Amino acid sequence: MKQPKLYLSTLILCLFNIFIAKAELEIVFEVSNSSCVLSPDGSINISEISGGQAPYEIFSNAVLVGVDSAIILDLFTGIYTVSVIDALGQFAETNIQVDFEEEPEYFITDKVKIQKGDSYKIDLEVFTAIDNITWFLAPALSDRNILQPIVSPEKDQIYRAELIYKSVCRSYVEVFIEVDNRRYVYFPSIFSPNNDGVNDYFRPSLSDQVHSVKRFVVADRWGKIVHNRRGVFSNANEVQWDGKDGYRFFKSGPYVYFCEIEFNDGQIIKYKGSVSIL
Repeated sequence: MKQPKLYLSTLILCLFNIFIAKAELEIVFEVSNSSCVLSPDGSINISEISGGQAPYEIFSNAVLVGVDSAIILDLFTGIYTVSVIDALGQFAETNIQVDFEEEPEYFITDKVKIQKGDSYKIDLEVFTAIDNITWFLAPALSDRNILQPIVSPEKDQIYRAELIYKSVCRSYVEVFIEVDNRRYVYFPSIFSPNNDGVNDYFRPSLSDQVHSVKRFVVADRWGKIVHNRRGVFSNANEVQWDGKDGYRFFKSGPYVYFCEIEFNDGQIIKYKGSVSIL
């Protein structure tokens, strides 16, 4: 009876095929990010497939893009599914992220508080090249196409700008301007005109919101005017009352005052109250 013959070369080939079939497929790739979200200039380079047995069919999002290697071009930012099938039917799949390059580097104070009637110069600084800037329409904006426009809002306002770079890429910046509507004017309730150098004058304390004092009148308890300044005065010292009638000091006691003040935004407010000479 004849014994079956076993050829060594056949055995080695079978074992080699079994080994190849069990080897996992590995996808080697490089990613080139897109310029920005809206720019389709990213790419994925499938440079090598290891494991399994060639040839390798390469698919991107279920579409055949190459055999053994492939360069997938014109990609937007996103996740792309790349899969490979080898000659033995083995399958491998991976998700590849295409990002976008960094946006322009910039600095901006994103929240600012100003007093009503004041203006503010936006402090935007951009440290990388841009093609253009456009501020969205908003009230009291001096120029829509410069980095640092001057704004003078009458109420809380967000100013937002679009930066164009690399021709088609866009980035956005914004600043919130909080407007303090309070009027900072203070009138003391007492003063002592005795030439001691302390609290010798009665005058309003004015903030930078004030454009001018148009009228400042003081009267005694019987309504007689003892001090009267009319005009346009930018300094409180110009309207102050020294508590004197010539060289004689007025008597101690209460007096009433009336003051008319114009603010930087054009609003005129009238104040009245009482002050006492000690």
